[in-house]
Amino acid sequence: YSSLGFEMLSYELLSKKLNLNLNEIYSFWTNELEIDVFAKFNDKFIVGEVKYKDRKICKNILNLINTKCQKLGISPDIIALFSKSGFSKELLNLKSENLLLFDLNDFKSLID
Repeated sequence: YSSLGFEMLSYELLSKKLNLNLNEIYSFWTNELEIDVFAKFNDKFIVGEVKYKDRKICKNILNLINTKCQKLGISPDIIALFSKSGFSKELLNLKSENLLLFDLNDFKSLID
């Protein structure tokens, strides 16, 4: 249940950071794949992964989300990754306005 709660809080954080309606953010499922965070607004796609694990997220998660998007035939405008335990140095170096990285410290803004 903790991971589901973390996913719901991730939607709320993304909604706050990008000024989106919370109802526009959801998980996307097909028989073949799952995307934890999915939103479409103003003809832009936002996709993301939520990891509630005791290890840092590495670049392979970014590669995985890009592969999922290719299978769906979409090109994400923004990729948002949420991690309980942070990110690898390699992934932190890739952070940009199109690659958003959120760790536990970012969630403090939900109670401010």
